[in-house]
Amino acid sequence: MTSTTIVEHFRHILLWPLQLVPSSKEQMARHWQMLGLPWRKVEDEFVRDPAHFQERHYREFVSFLPHVQHFLYGEAYEREAGRGYGESPIHVVRRDDVRFVRITLDDATSAIELDVARVDLFFFHDVDVVLLNVEIAARRLPLSVAQDIMFRLGRAYPAGWDEQGRALHCARHVEWVSATGEILAASDFEKRERYLAGVCRNRSAEIAAHWEFLLAPMVPHQSKETGGLRYRHLEDYRIPGMGFFAMSDPGAVTRADYVRLGLNTGPGPSEGLPYSDAYLARFEADHCHDRFYAPERESASGMRLTCSAWGLTMVTGASPAAVDPERGLLGEFRHRYFLLFVLARFHKAALLMQADRLALAANALDINDRRSVGRFAQDMRLAMESFLRFSHRYWFHQASNQTQASEIFSLLTSKLGTERLYEDVRQALGAMSAYLDSESLRRQSRFFLQLTVVTICFMVGAITATFLGMNVLDFAGTTHLEKILAVTFVFTGVVLLTAYTVMKSRRLAGFIDSLSDERLSFLAKAQAFLSIWRREER
Repeated sequence: MTSTTIVEHFRHILLWPLQLVPSSKEQMARHWQMLGLPWRKVEDEFVRDPAHFQERHYREFVSFLPHVQHFLYGEAYEREAGRGYGESPIHVVRRDDVRFVRITLDDATSAIELDVARVDLFFFHDVDVVLLNVEIAARRLPLSVAQDIMFRLGRAYPAGWDEQGRALHCARHVEWVSATGEILAASDFEKRERYLAGVCRNRSAEIAAHWEFLLAPMVPHQSKETGGLRYRHLEDYRIPGMGFFAMSDPGAVTRADYVRLGLNTGPGPSEGLPYSDAYLARFEADHCHDRFYAPERESASGMRLTCSAWGLTMVTGASPAAVDPERGLLGEFRHRYFLLFVLARFHKAALLMQADRLALAANALDINDRRSVGRFAQDMRLAMESFLRFSHRYWFHQASNQTQASEIFSLLTSKLGTERLYEDVRQALGAMSAYLDSESLRRQSRFFLQLTVVTICFMVGAITATFLGMNVLDFAGTTHLEKILAVTFVFTGVVLLTAYTVMKSRRLAGFIDSLSDERLSFLAKAQAFLSIWRREER
């Protein structure tokens, strides 16, 4: 890569999945309604007047399968007053106060100011997951600078610090700026003690100050600040993202550049690979989508997609048709490919959230505490209900029948490992459900054992009383008070005897089992009878 390689049009979209920690136990909570200013609800473009409905919306809609269309856009239905619209399970809120981001990459460079195209939060009905979407745009940036921005900007907190106290892999300074030039928030990566104290005290990493500002009024789950909606991490400190690079000569991008773009390793020499040749031997096969990439053919398109667990990048030419926001590749990148990315990231976030809650429930289980077992059973019932609704409402293996969209979605899900994660969660739920079933059967077996022992013990007295004509004692000539006292005495005695029999039911069951064993001697059976009252040794 040379210093003359210029990115004519650069877009960087960050999509940060977070787990919501609501303060109430309400199911299917409408989290987006708990946010006030500066957030506002984004109106659905698909229910506007047809005069405002654009061809881009149509092409975006028809590229997905019907069940995915229902998920993304809701459904239309007939009602008495006319045409109605089923609400989409996706709810988007947006803030408009942040218009620029000013970023200083390192000590040797000056600050760069980029446009902030949008800042959105994506909420999902019945799922405690939110996606923060931040899109930035710039023109005529050196490729090395664009790579470095994509590498350093999406850091929720530092991975560590060097000897000089500089945060590793993070920008030196990041500022959110308003339309009037006012600095709304700034990063604090250099405050090493804050991050160390946060992990030591809360066992959870602190979020950088500029990201906390962007998510407000939501607050981190460990924060002492008041907030009706709290969030926690689902993945590591690298915020997933997408990158769009439109260049006059895409052929100037070398294989080393594609490796760094695809794996988001930051800039480097044009020929030097960031990893070993053996590790990158299958880079093109595993990480590249080259349907339209054929540099040896002049007539072929220069568009190339790279995909990794971090995100998705597109490299293409800078022709007017490519950077057209409505009909060009830029429009495809910002809408159709973005929605595919949202679907894949949402699937992984929802499954990670489910796995996290299962782990917390299992860690809190104490099999010797009946109340703990009861709470665990209730948590598992709610988890299984939630997973069932997720599986039937949101989970799908294929998003589109269009070849390229289907291949990109498969590439994304394979890199994220969502299929394997889904099976892991399903099997974990199955194992916990099997445990609860076995625990229920054990309790039922114990109950029937106690009932059987009590029945056998009282059967002797019942048959004896029946043989003697039920009334062994004649109370016909006694007074009413004597009858009441007799009934009270007998009732109390029977209750105490029943309770005592239930307490000794296990030992009585052992004695009955020994009594029925013809192989045991009379002495062994007598010892079994005496063991009913023998104190257990500990």
